[in-house]
Amino acid sequence: MSNWEKYRQTMRAAPDLWSAAKSNDIPVLMRLTRNEDINAKDGRGYSPLMLAAYSGSLEAAQLLLQVGADPNTADFAGNSALMGAAFKGNVFMVELLLAKGANPVLRNNAGMTALDFAVMFGRKAAQQKLVALQGGAKGRGRLAIVYKIIKNCFSRTA
Repeated sequence: MSNWEKYRQTMRAAPDLWSAAKSNDIPVLMRLTRNEDINAKDGRGYSPLMLAAYSGSLEAAQLLLQVGADPNTADFAGNSALMGAAFKGNVFMVELLLAKGANPVLRNNAGMTALDFAVMFGRKAAQQKLVALQGGAKGRGRLAIVYKIIKNCFSRTA
């Protein structure tokens, strides 16, 4: 078999849990969730739920949560599915994750929460949903966020 044929075969590989979650491919996801570890992580530390949340695949996220996906799992940088949804400003995903037990005050390795991402990227609706849960947004303005990022960058180099 030529190298070209080997390469072509890899392009036709069966979909995996992560690509099904990301592309909201519910039939494939339903089949794969029966036999796969739904909380497994890929090479970057992403779980299928994290990719569904970041990609806005609401139905995939609902299915994954229904079969037991951990809403608080984090990637190698400490980012959660809720942080990804807040970063993207997907209020429906934020609401779903919160309803299924996502921790809104979980912090990533840089000390940031989902609310910090919503504020930093101007995702007003997600910000309002998260602020309501946390009883206000003291110290959560853009300047406070920028200060926190700069502080964390310098504290790591010292």
